[in-house]
Amino acid sequence: MQGVAWHPDGTRIAFAATVNPDLVNASTADLYVVHLAAARCAP
Repeated sequence: MQGVAWHPDGTRIAFAATVNPDLVNASTADLYVVHLAAARCAP
């Protein structure tokens, strides 16, 4: 997990995560947003 950032209103957190951390795919990551009030994570 890398690049964690809070939304200014404090309701969401965004972060980047590497699904497959092997050397071939190391330069790719997916961005996720966690909606704290709804307790769900969306890519």
